[in-house]
Amino acid sequence: MIDVDTLSQLPSIYTAVVVCAAAIRTVASGVPSCLTSFVMTFSMELLKCGAAVASLVVIAGATFMVTMWTTSRLSDKDDAPVDWDKWLTFKDPSLRAKYGNRRVPMQSFYEDFISGRVDLKVDVRSLFEQHKNKLFRMCFTPFHIRFLLGR
Repeated sequence: MIDVDTLSQLPSIYTAVVVCAAAIRTVASGVPSCLTSFVMTFSMELLKCGAAVASLVVIAGATFMVTMWTTSRLSDKDDAPVDWDKWLTFKDPSLRAKYGNRRVPMQSFYEDFISGRVDLKVDVRSLFEQHKNKLFRMCFTPFHIRFLLGR
């Protein structure tokens, strides 16, 4: 995975390639100049190709995240109110305000459930088999973006 540190080092990598190519040209003074010129041109083109691939990966990744964010929000049209008291017991009162009477992202719920801030009043299996689309939203959240970017 290409990270920000690698991208910020590209100018110094480019300088190192130029210096190495100059050193090779000096050492290989006995080699015909057309071959030396070819090697230097080829190494520069490879470097440009690497920068282009890195840029393409960054642009494709950003496009993927924006697309996932918007399509997951646009495809979620059900705004029916949810009666959480029938399904959950809130141990943390601030979660009651956070959940309100609306569906919440699945990621938010399972984080709260695993950390013990929410208890289920019904069987977990039956809840997820029969009622998951009534209670939860399957959408891309900021957590997913941080996860994909490596936190």
